[in-house]
Amino acid sequence: GRPLTCILRNIQWTNIGYSYDADLFAITIMYVSLLTLYVSATLTAIDKSHKNIVREDQPIFIKNLQFVSFIIFIIGFICSMMEGMERILFMQTHTYVDIYTGEYRTSMPAVVKGFIQIMKPCMCVFLATLPSKRKSCFVLAAFLVSTIPSLRVGMRSPTMLACVFIFVYYILRDVLRKPNEIRWFGKVEKTIVAFLLPFVICFLLIYTELRNGYSNNISSKMQNPIINFIYEQSTTYNALVKFWDVKDKLPQLGFPGYLFGYAYDVFFQNGIISGLTGFSFPVGQT
Repeated sequence: GRPLTCILRNIQWTNIGYSYDADLFAITIMYVSLLTLYVSATLTAIDKSHKNIVREDQPIFIKNLQFVSFIIFIIGFICSMMEGMERILFMQTHTYVDIYTGEYRTSMPAVVKGFIQIMKPCMCVFLATLPSKRKSCFVLAAFLVSTIPSLRVGMRSPTMLACVFIFVYYILRDVLRKPNEIRWFGKVEKTIVAFLLPFVICFLLIYTELRNGYSNNISSKMQNPIINFIYEQSTTYNALVKFWDVKDKLPQLGFPGYLFGYAYDVFFQNGIISGLTGFSFPVGQT
């Protein structure tokens, strides 16, 4: 997004002050990522086996699975809101950057952190059982609400990812629905998305400037909101360029490093594993 918008504006798109190798690395990684997405989408289009899927009728098992996953999700949602409020209180005496630099440490007990970690998997299990639209809307709405504390402290990605997840799930359920079932992404949903999209773009532009302390730039950003929105939200290039020039200073250089991101942290770098092994892992590295 950033290189493209800079080219369209006829301005310097490479990061001044960073090495040529850093720019080359960032472009290469972005190309490989997009190529992988394209290949995956192509393979999905070729594979037509999903059309022959027969839904097994196991009402008792599905009902029990829905109930258990829903209860655990609700407990995880409550724990997540508790941890979110703690983060908001932390921000009263700290800055947005302190969240990422390791100064923030939650005081929640291990059981609370455990429920927070399994909240999303339980939500996915619940949604995979294809519940009714009303039940699904309730769980998805709770999931979106759980990201508000993060948005309050300056982290916009959890809320945006939740919105994308909800949008994709609605599309998927609309594709998988039977002919006699209610539409999941009909005229009402399309109207809501079309109505909210301009407000979301403006909100994110204003939110980014306020978070960075540049409130005087808001009026100029609104003169070309779409281009500015694409530029401001496209931070992948900058992050990769900065990573290249500081990679030797990162705390974990051996395999797998940062290859698996948050998924690796959840399974291998948590309090339970540290308690069993006695090994202390870096905090907040991903």
